[in-house]
Amino acid sequence: MDKKENRSLGKWINVLIESFNYIVLQYLLGCVILSFQHSILFIIFFASDMYIISKYIHCVATSLDSKVWAYIFFGISIVILMILFVCVGYFPMSTTIVKVGF
Repeated sequence: MDKKENRSLGKWINVLIESFNYIVLQYLLGCVILSFQHSILFIIFFASDMYIISKYIHCVATSLDSKVWAYIFFGISIVILMILFVCVGYFPMSTTIVKVGF
């Protein structure tokens, strides 16, 4: 393989790794958002969600030099997230504060 093919392959591997990390982060953040939907903390977690979405799209668009591919990967990731939530469900988190003793 020449250098151009290595760079191209590296870009796609980077996008796949970013997509995997994005899906994992979005799943965990989605669990938190669903658990705290009646709390003031919901606003913080929702803002973090929007930030992660924008960073993911920017990273993919920069890596592939194409916003179209970025939105395609974003759409695929959303579908995977929906399937994950339907098949696995979400992990509820308690809104009760618990002190940790040492």
